[in-house]
Amino acid sequence: MGGRPWQVLRPWHGSAAEQAKAILGEGPRVVAGLHTIAAEALQALDHGVDSDVLLCADDPEAKQRVGSLIDGIPGMRWVDCGRLEMARVAEPLTALLVSINRTYKVKDSGFRIVGRDAWGASR
Repeated sequence: MGGRPWQVLRPWHGSAAEQAKAILGEGPRVVAGLHTIAAEALQALDHGVDSDVLLCADDPEAKQRVGSLIDGIPGMRWVDCGRLEMARVAEPLTALLVSINRTYKVKDSGFRIVGRDAWGASR
């Protein structure tokens, strides 16, 4: 892959999640997420994480299962962003956050999706 962390390089399949699914085949269920959560924020176990997690998957049950794990982390909510192909949109947001972090000299910028108090499953 290569490149700098704030540059977007697209895999052949459109997203890393779609490429993983293509490599793994139909057996494993693939859920794309945590692209916009800084590693530093996830490692600070004594603090909540003030950010939403964007989840994409073709398998609603797998997405719900991962979402329930996200719900267990203080301060985090998960947002159902649709099918796995939406990872093509979510994955490059990492580069945007790296740029924001560099500009403002922070390590844990993130996103909050507004409009509802809770997101979770889209049903």
